[in-house]
Amino acid sequence: MRHLLLTLLAGILLTGSALAQGGLYVSPRLGYGTFQMSLMKEFQQRIIYETQVNALATDSFSPYFQYGLGISTDLTELTRVGTFIERGSTGGRVAYEDYSGEIRVDNLVNYTAFGFLINTRKPLGNSGISVMGGIEVNGFLSRLRMLSYSRIYDTRDSSESDFNSFGFGVKPYIGLQRPFFNMPVELSAGYLAGMNGPFHLPGQQDSYLTLNNSDKKLKPDWNGLRINLTISVPIMK
Repeated sequence: MRHLLLTLLAGILLTGSALAQGGLYVSPRLGYGTFQMSLMKEFQQRIIYETQVNALATDSFSPYFQYGLGISTDLTELTRVGTFIERGSTGGRVAYEDYSGEIRVDNLVNYTAFGFLINTRKPLGNSGISVMGGIEVNGFLSRLRMLSYSRIYDTRDSSESDFNSFGFGVKPYIGLQRPFFNMPVELSAGYLAGMNGPFHLPGQQDSYLTLNNSDKKLKPDWNGLRINLTISVPIMK
């Protein structure tokens, strides 16, 4: 994963340099989003059923933060294009404990996205604030880490498995922009819609996870609302 992030960052820098006609910006971004994860929630309920005890889903793929970094440039005075990488995560936990032992199953899901964006702005009079609208298109590399732990009296057992998934997404968004100390600050909201392939063993795309004993494939679903705060720091004019 570290090598992938370095490769994506190198690609962003090269793309940004090629685009830098009207100035170049480095844009750290922080976001918060919801995730549908309907199949993952169904998978979690199946785990609860198979424990054959009164296990509970103590966490079920709740909203969480994302963070990323982008490179952008102004095509015109009011239009900006760029590339970005972003990383996000969520997870679910099934747990049970009594005097005789305990069961814990964690399904930790994260993604790394590499994408392109374009937005346009319309100033609101002389206020310095602009209304902004844009769209992001990105590819996903998702990872599922399954961790299980059980203890029955003094007997303990644990296991860990990793699976990957590939997909793409599109996010239209609107927001507001205002410069602070020559650094444009954007607050935006949008909806991410996408498609993802099934989770499979790394390097073995035919060895995928299924729900129950059917051929229903287990997939991540990152669709949901997103709120982002982006600060664009000029590094070249």
